[in-house]
Amino acid sequence: MIRFFGAALLSLGGWLLGRCCAAQLAERERTAELLLRELPLLRSRILDYALPMPTVLEQLEREERFPLRAYEPLPTEADFTQRWVHFASSLPTGREGQESVAELGLAISAGADPEQALRFCEKRLERCRQELERKRRESGRLYPALGCCAGVLLSLLLL
Repeated sequence: MIRFFGAALLSLGGWLLGRCCAAQLAERERTAELLLRELPLLRSRILDYALPMPTVLEQLEREERFPLRAYEPLPTEADFTQRWVHFASSLPTGREGQESVAELGLAISAGADPEQALRFCEKRLERCRQELERKRRESGRLYPALGCCAGVLLSLLLL
């Protein structure tokens, strides 16, 4: 009876591990969607009001619209470029999403055309979101099944 219970727990543990992996994929996709939803607001603040990007981000943080504080804590003594790169590297969007957000901040702070930088970032984030959606669709059901099968196999080996 104890062996059967242990085998069931191993299978359940494998299934739960697979569900956690699938949930991580969904979280990455949601973050990319959130960033894409907030880019028009960022664009309007930068282009319409001609505000520098650090000021815009401070306003959006106060309004709790842009997810700067939702991830890693930002070092307050760092300059804007370091804070932006730190924020971008802590996003759970995968490497392409992190790079596109980091390049946006670096380009605007270096004096590049904000409209062009925002458009480029939006295209890359949209590609990233589509890729994450495709991965979630393909692997979302596969991970729990693989985890459950691994748990069953392990329990058979141990029995």
